Amino acid sequence: MPRQKASLGILSKPRVYDYADERRALLKKWAADPWEFLIGQDVDGRPLIVTKDESDDKEPYKAFPVDKPHLLLMTRDLFGPDKIVLVDKSRQMMVSTLCCLLLLHHVLFRRGRRCFISKQKEELAVMLMADKIRGPYERMPEWIKRLFPVKGPANTFAVETTESVITAVAQNAAVGEFRGNTASIVLIDEAGFQEYFPDMLRAAERMAGRMWAVTTANAGNPGAELFDRLRREQ
Repeated sequence: MPRQKASLGILSKPRVYDYADERRALLKKWAADPWEFLIGQDVDGRPLIVTKDESDDKEPYKAFPVDKPHLLLMTRDLFGPDKIVLVDKSRQMMVSTLCCLLLLHHVLFRRGRRCFISKQKEELAVMLMADKIRGPYERMPEWIKRLFPVKGPANTFAVETTESVITAVAQNAAVGEFRGNTASIVLIDEAGFQEYFPDMLRAAERMAGRMWAVTTANAGNPGAELFDRLRREQ
């Protein structure tokens, strides 16, 4: 008696799930609104942005918080009509984290953008970029990283797809990297601790589309004095 072929049943036509359309819709939404990017989720519900909280021993990696209204308001203000925005912050407000993630959004979804991050020393700016930009990028879904591959040394975050770049610089960038360049956004982190903040402000007013200066309280140097005066004049 001839042997009958075994039926594979439903295994003969495996179901293939194609999320291409859903992900194209997500990309369009994230590109249009930085806040949607920050609180975004992949098609499987996985958070797009995962931050690191070194003070939490049990759960250091967390989705970007959606329950902090000041972060939404600040996102809108940072991209509002004012070219220069000063933020007098206290610790644990996630202000530096927010600003860095907004730079990440900017270079992923805007072509030909150049951004700078300034700290007192270049190595501190590199550490900030590694923690607040490279880290969240590396934790993003793999399909995002395939769409937006990055390259560059430690002080440079260059997106190949958009040809946009973030560069980490020291506080004397006004006489170095800023000279002869233009920028989309300049982030001066802990401006009150940078004695060259007055020089950087003058340079950024001419060469940058936007400048965000954020700091915790400080005194006793030209950067702190200028920041305090500008804050009181607002």
